[in-house]
Amino acid sequence: MALSPHSRGVLIMLLGVLIVTPDSALIRYIMDRIDGALVCVFWKMAISVLTLGTFVTVTSGGPSEVWKGLLESPKHTLAGFVLETLSATGFTLSLALTHPARALLFISLNPLWCALLGRVVLKEKMEIRTVVVLIFCIICIFVVFLPEVLEAQGGHNHASDGGGGGYDGGTNVTYAPSAAPTITDVNATAASRSGGSRDDQGTYESTSQLGDSISFLTGLSMAAYITTVRSASQQAPDSNMPAVMITGLIGAGIVSLGLARGRIMPSAAGWNDDDGPVIYFWLVMIADALCSCALFISLAVAPKYISGAEVALIMLLEVLVGPLWLALIYNDLPGIFTIIGGSLLVASLGLHELVVLVGAEGNENEVEGEEAKVMGLAKSPDESQL
Repeated sequence: MALSPHSRGVLIMLLGVLIVTPDSALIRYIMDRIDGALVCVFWKMAISVLTLGTFVTVTSGGPSEVWKGLLESPKHTLAGFVLETLSATGFTLSLALTHPARALLFISLNPLWCALLGRVVLKEKMEIRTVVVLIFCIICIFVVFLPEVLEAQGGHNHASDGGGGGYDGGTNVTYAPSAAPTITDVNATAASRSGGSRDDQGTYESTSQLGDSISFLTGLSMAAYITTVRSASQQAPDSNMPAVMITGLIGAGIVSLGLARGRIMPSAAGWNDDDGPVIYFWLVMIADALCSCALFISLAVAPKYISGAEVALIMLLEVLVGPLWLALIYNDLPGIFTIIGGSLLVASLGLHELVVLVGAEGNENEVEGEEAKVMGLAKSPDESQL
C-alpha cells in the first residue's frame, strides 16, 4: 500500500531525527580531546556542505538545475539562507554562552513557534489535539531539564536526577566557565582538561543574558525556517529548498570560522598524541556530519508534507534517544527526570500521530465510498440489471 503524503512526511522526519541522535555522543568524543567548540561547528558545516552539495547536485539534475531552483523564489532563498545560518550557528553559541539546561529550554520552545507561525503566516488550521500536544510536550521538556535548571539557579550541584551531568538532555553540550562568558569566549572549551570530571565542571555561578537571548532566537529561527520551507512548497513548489539549506550551512561555516579566528585545525585546538591518531578526529567528524546531513535533508523535505508543528514535535524525540547513545558508549545513564519526561513525550507524540493516521484512513475510506456511490449512480439501467 502506497504511503499517503502525510505518512511519507512523518517517515522522512522520523528517519532524519533517529539518524542524527548519535550526534551528541560523537561531539562529546571530540570535545573531551580539544579546546574549542567552534572547531566542531566549522568542520561539521564543511563536511556537510560537501556531502549535501554532491547529493543535491546529482538529484537535481546538475548545477544549472540547482541554480534554477535557487532563483525560482528569491524571497524564500534569502529567508532560508539567513534563518539556517542563524539556527546552525546559534545552537552552539547558545550552549557556550549560557547554562546548557537554560539554552535547551529556550530552543525547545520551537514547536510552539512553528504552530503559531503556521497559523499566522500560512493560515494553517491548528487542530485542538496539536495545541494540547504542543503544551504537553513543552511540559515534558521542562521536566527533563528541571534538575539542571534548579542547579543553574541555585549555583550548586543538585544530584536529584541521578547522573548524566550536563549531557542529560542528549544534545551537544559545551560547558562554560563559572563566570558569565562573553562572545569572545566561544572559541574555547569551558571545561578545563587539566583535571576534574565533566560532571563536576558544569556548574554556573551566573548565566549570560546574551546566551539566553541567542537561545531564544535560535529556537525562533528554526521554527521560522520550517515555516519558510512550507511556504515555498505552497507558493514556489519548484524551488530547491535543500540547496537553500546548503547556502545556510556555508554561512554558518563562515561565521564559525570568523569567531574561531581561524583556529580550526585539531592540532591548534589541543589535539595531541595522548588523544590518539588525528585520523580519529576526522573519522568522528565525518560520521557526525553524515548524521547531521540526514536531519538537514529531512528538514528540507518533510515540511512539504506535514505541518511545521508536527516537524517540530518529531524533532523533540532526540531529547529521549540522544541520552541512550551516551549511556551505551560512556555509561552515562539518563536520570529519572529524563526517563519520565521522555516517556511522556514519546507517548504523546505516538498518540498524536495515531489519531492523525486513523483520521486520514477514515477520510480515504469515506472518499472511496463516495466515489463508488457516484460510479454506481452513473451506471445505465441496463448495466445495473446485469
